[in-house]
Amino acid sequence: MSDIHSTAYRYDAVCTELSRQPHPYILKMFEREKEDTVLRKKTGDFKDQMHLYLAGNNNLLTDKRIEDPDCEALYKTLQNNSYVTSLDLRYNLITDEGAKFIAKLIEETTKLTDLNLMCNEIGAVGAEHIAKALLKNESLKHKIK
Repeated sequence: MSDIHSTAYRYDAVCTELSRQPHPYILKMFEREKEDTVLRKKTGDFKDQMHLYLAGNNNLLTDKRIEDPDCEALYKTLQNNSYVTSLDLRYNLITDEGAKFIAKLIEETTKLTDLNLMCNEIGAVGAEHIAKALLKNESLKHKIK
Protein backbone atom coordinates (compact mmCIF):
# COMPACT_ATOMS: atom_id res chain seq x y z
CA MET A 1 0.00 0.00 0.00
CA SER A 2 1.60 3.19 -1.13
CA ASP A 3 -1.16 5.79 -0.97
CA ILE A 4 -4.01 6.93 1.22
CA HIS A 5 -6.70 5.27 -0.88
CA SER A 6 -5.21 1.78 -0.61
CA THR A 7 -4.48 2.34 3.08
CA ALA A 8 -8.08 3.39 3.84
CA TYR A 9 -9.44 0.51 1.75
CA ARG A 10 -7.24 -1.95 3.65
CA TYR A 11 -8.41 -0.53 6.99
CA ASP A 12 -12.06 -1.06 6.00
CA ALA A 13 -11.29 -4.63 4.89
CA VAL A 14 -9.44 -5.39 8.14
CA CYS A 15 -12.33 -4.08 10.25
CA THR A 16 -14.74 -6.26 8.27
CA GLU A 17 -12.42 -9.26 8.70
CA LEU A 18 -12.25 -8.64 12.47
CA SER A 19 -16.05 -8.05 12.68
CA ARG A 20 -15.35 -4.65 14.18
CA GLN A 21 -16.71 -1.20 13.47
CA PRO A 22 -14.05 1.14 12.07
CA HIS A 23 -12.90 3.70 14.64
CA PRO A 24 -14.40 7.11 13.73
CA TYR A 25 -11.17 8.97 14.54
CA ILE A 26 -9.10 6.77 12.24
CA LEU A 27 -11.69 7.20 9.48
CA LYS A 28 -11.66 10.96 10.01
CA MET A 29 -7.89 11.17 9.69
CA PHE A 30 -7.92 9.04 6.54
CA GLU A 31 -10.59 11.31 5.05
CA ARG A 32 -8.53 14.40 5.88
CA GLU A 33 -5.54 12.84 4.16
CA LYS A 34 -7.63 12.04 1.07
CA GLU A 35 -8.82 15.67 0.91
CA ASP A 36 -5.27 16.91 1.37
CA THR A 37 -4.10 14.64 -1.44
CA VAL A 38 -6.70 16.09 -3.82
CA LEU A 39 -5.58 19.64 -3.00
CA ARG A 40 -1.91 18.72 -3.39
CA LYS A 41 -2.51 17.12 -6.79
CA LYS A 42 -4.08 20.35 -8.03
CA THR A 43 -0.88 22.22 -7.23
CA GLY A 44 1.43 19.46 -8.44
CA ASP A 45 2.68 18.81 -4.91
CA PHE A 46 2.68 15.03 -4.60
CA LYS A 47 3.15 13.27 -1.30
CA ASP A 48 4.48 9.76 -0.82
CA GLN A 49 4.11 9.43 2.95
CA MET A 50 1.74 10.22 5.79
CA HIS A 51 1.92 11.13 9.46
CA LEU A 52 -1.07 9.33 11.00
CA TYR A 53 -2.05 11.65 13.85
CA LEU A 54 -4.26 9.81 16.34
CA ALA A 55 -3.41 11.59 19.59
CA GLY A 56 -6.29 11.06 21.99
CA ASN A 57 -6.05 14.43 23.73
CA ASN A 58 -7.27 16.56 20.82
CA ASN A 59 -10.93 17.22 21.65
CA LEU A 60 -11.39 19.16 18.42
CA LEU A 61 -10.82 15.97 16.43
CA THR A 62 -12.21 13.20 18.59
CA ASP A 63 -14.07 12.31 21.74
CA LYS A 64 -13.27 8.59 21.45
CA ARG A 65 -9.74 7.40 22.15
CA ILE A 66 -7.85 4.54 20.52
CA GLU A 67 -8.06 1.28 22.50
CA ASP A 68 -6.50 -2.19 22.29
CA PRO A 69 -8.83 -3.61 19.59
CA ASP A 70 -8.01 -0.59 17.42
CA CYS A 71 -4.31 -1.46 17.74
CA GLU A 72 -4.97 -4.85 16.19
CA ALA A 73 -6.77 -3.23 13.27
CA LEU A 74 -3.97 -0.69 12.84
CA TYR A 75 -1.35 -3.44 12.94
CA LYS A 76 -3.12 -5.48 10.26
CA THR A 77 -3.64 -2.36 8.15
CA LEU A 78 -0.12 -0.98 8.40
CA GLN A 79 2.03 -4.13 8.54
CA ASN A 80 3.02 -3.97 4.84
CA ASN A 81 2.30 -0.30 4.33
CA SER A 82 4.87 2.07 2.85
CA TYR A 83 2.68 5.19 2.97
CA VAL A 84 2.27 5.70 6.74
CA THR A 85 5.75 6.47 8.06
CA SER A 86 4.79 8.23 11.29
CA LEU A 87 2.24 7.18 13.91
CA ASP A 88 1.13 9.32 16.85
CA LEU A 89 -0.87 7.34 19.43
CA ARG A 90 -0.19 9.43 22.53
CA TYR A 91 -2.87 10.06 25.17
CA ASN A 92 -5.00 7.05 24.27
CA LEU A 93 -6.20 4.02 26.23
CA ILE A 94 -3.68 1.47 24.99
CA THR A 95 -2.71 -1.23 27.52
CA ASP A 96 -0.34 -4.20 27.43
CA GLU A 97 -2.71 -6.02 25.07
CA GLY A 98 -2.59 -3.24 22.48
CA ALA A 99 1.16 -2.89 22.99
CA LYS A 100 1.58 -6.45 21.70
CA PHE A 101 0.13 -5.36 18.35
CA ILE A 102 2.21 -2.19 18.31
CA ALA A 103 5.28 -4.34 18.96
CA LYS A 104 4.39 -6.58 15.99
CA LEU A 105 3.99 -3.47 13.86
CA ILE A 106 7.41 -2.18 14.94
CA GLU A 107 8.98 -5.54 14.19
CA GLU A 108 7.45 -5.99 10.74
CA THR A 109 7.26 -2.46 9.33
CA THR A 110 10.54 -1.00 8.18
CA LYS A 111 8.94 2.14 6.74
CA LEU A 112 7.77 3.38 10.15
CA THR A 113 10.27 6.05 11.24
CA ASP A 114 8.36 7.88 14.00
CA LEU A 115 6.20 6.50 16.80
CA ASN A 116 4.73 8.27 19.82
CA LEU A 117 3.06 6.19 22.55
CA MET A 118 3.42 8.69 25.39
CA CYS A 119 0.75 8.77 28.11
CA ASN A 120 -1.00 5.47 27.45
CA GLU A 121 -1.69 2.71 29.96
CA ILE A 122 1.09 0.38 28.86
CA GLY A 123 2.63 -1.56 31.74
CA ALA A 124 5.79 -3.62 32.14
CA VAL A 125 4.58 -6.53 30.00
CA GLY A 126 3.66 -4.28 27.06
CA ALA A 127 6.86 -2.29 27.43
CA GLU A 128 8.85 -5.53 27.26
CA HIS A 129 7.15 -6.52 23.99
CA ILE A 130 7.91 -3.09 22.52
CA ALA A 131 11.53 -3.15 23.72
CA LYS A 132 12.12 -6.55 22.10
CA ALA A 133 10.58 -5.30 18.85
CA LEU A 134 12.83 -2.24 18.86
CA LEU A 135 15.87 -4.50 18.99
CA LYS A 136 14.75 -6.06 15.69
CA ASN A 137 13.87 -2.84 13.87
CA GLU A 138 16.41 -0.09 13.36
CA SER A 139 14.28 2.03 11.03
CA LEU A 140 12.63 4.05 13.79
CA LYS A 141 14.46 7.37 13.93
CA HIS A 142 12.30 8.98 16.57
CA LYS A 143 11.39 6.17 18.86
CA ILE A 144 8.72 6.02 21.47
CA LYS A 145 8.45 9.22 23.38
